[in-house]
Amino acid sequence: MLIRAVAAFLISVFLISSNSYASQADKAYQSAKQGYSKLQKSQKLKKTSHNWEKAIENFEGFIDKYPKDSRVAAAMLTVGELYERLYENSKKNEDINEAIETYRTLAKKFPKSPLADDATFRTGEIYLKHKKNRE
Repeated sequence: MLIRAVAAFLISVFLISSNSYASQADKAYQSAKQGYSKLQKSQKLKKTSHNWEKAIENFEGFIDKYPKDSRVAAAMLTVGELYERLYENSKKNEDINEAIETYRTLAKKFPKSPLADDATFRTGEIYLKHKKNRE
């Protein structure tokens, strides 16, 4: 009887912990998405590199904290897009190179994701458009 009670207690603690973890991951992801959406809608916010960098930090924080979450590939794709948009403002090669690196990492870490081909395509687009490299 005592063993069953302990087992039931441990299972309930595990389930509560799992639900809490998922809820925290969901809050972090939704918060990052809302910040990006706010940035996209504001011409004023778009003009400042700091705002793009903050949006990147929010998604990268989600990726770092919840690396096994099913939305990590989508978050990585968004990070790549954010670096591309940041580059449009900053014209710093490091920003466009970060976009390339993020896309390549996504394709390498998640080759079966439907977003892997999007990341590969975006990398090619960057090389064609920004690096003037047709190969």
